[in-house]
Amino acid sequence: MTYAVDSAIGKAFGSDGLWEEFDVLPMNCREILSTYQQVRINLINPYGTPGQTEGLDITEIRSGMTEFEGTFEEYLVHIGNDALPTTNLKYSIKECGIRYGDLFRAGYTTSPVNHKFAPDADLPIEDKESIFLTKPDISYKDFFDHCLVTVNGMLHYTEYSSDGLWVLGGMRNVLNRNNNHMGILNFKQLGSIKTKLITPSMIYKHQSDVPLYYQTNIDVGEDITNKTVILVIGGYIHINDSDVFKITGMNTLKINWDRIPLAKRIMETHKSVNYVELGLEKNDENSFVFKEDLTSDKFLTNYLNTFNSFIVLLDNPEIRVAREYVEPTMLPGSYLYHKEPKLPLITGIGRLAEYWTMEEDDLWSVDISTDAVDYPKHNFKTTAMKDIYAMDAKMVPNERAVLSHAFFLDIGSNFSAVPQ
Repeated sequence: MTYAVDSAIGKAFGSDGLWEEFDVLPMNCREILSTYQQVRINLINPYGTPGQTEGLDITEIRSGMTEFEGTFEEYLVHIGNDALPTTNLKYSIKECGIRYGDLFRAGYTTSPVNHKFAPDADLPIEDKESIFLTKPDISYKDFFDHCLVTVNGMLHYTEYSSDGLWVLGGMRNVLNRNNNHMGILNFKQLGSIKTKLITPSMIYKHQSDVPLYYQTNIDVGEDITNKTVILVIGGYIHINDSDVFKITGMNTLKINWDRIPLAKRIMETHKSVNYVELGLEKNDENSFVFKEDLTSDKFLTNYLNTFNSFIVLLDNPEIRVAREYVEPTMLPGSYLYHKEPKLPLITGIGRLAEYWTMEEDDLWSVDISTDAVDYPKHNFKTTAMKDIYAMDAKMVPNERAVLSHAFFLDIGSNFSAVPQ
């Protein structure tokens, strides 16, 4: 039995996660392994089902290919009647990616609720810390399995029932900031997602005398291999960001706080979150914060144990991440883009920005809330973090805030594996 090749795709070393079609037959086996970090081949089995191919991951035959000195075509002849470890998958190049939409334009209705009570419970507004989402004729489970929700630029953990979706802590954000911008990040083209809140029992360090700031490990509690891990910290999204976190085991990851602009993010979101409840002491007049409190075990544990910090497991390991910058204008909160915007927008130090669009003269205007456009020059930004004793919201004298740069976060894949 000699297999025939229908097609082949590979992900070359240094390709930024992009797959490409290539002619595998004339390539030397060792050259294939040195050129591509991953290869999938659609094979035709002469004794298989007519019209169908069989999928081969060359990882399964790497040792045999390493020892063989000829081309892949010669390798297929060499193995003769030996069966290859194929599957029923059909591999191909197919572009897909994340999509963003404004929640209100998408037709959702919002109501203030307390997630521990029924949505229609008669409670004082100050006790309604969450938001309840409803929309006719949709599957709330399908939404929960594929979408994340932002409130005023911050991601919030969600739960669902047959009656709707809870955006936990969302109403508190709305009341604190006196704004109600909401958006949806839809991963459906890429795969299903599973979200997990970070609890104190999941957080650990290897040495008890080392501060958590230098050794924050998370036990996810399940196998995270063959997944794309997305880490949401304080409402900010991190994906394929090895500077911020690293996968350290089958079910563990480690956070590098040194690579997170924590102080800047606290100042940027202090109108949305009551950080005093999380262990920060501050002066109400200028948001005075001690660095010692900001980097303490108590605060970091509390910061990770909120509805704005959680782990997202995307059931697709073949993800690439890119940035597409938008063109600033002279108007605060207004940008230009060369095609219809469909991706989540990131501003400043990583904050997601809900936006609205309009086509104008073959360009698209992208407009965001003006409270998300300033990139203030705080005094503490002029000093290295290691040399800071305390921080406050005071600005550098005689210097204006600048308009934030912005880019679309393109989370996508061009790899497809479909059962036949």
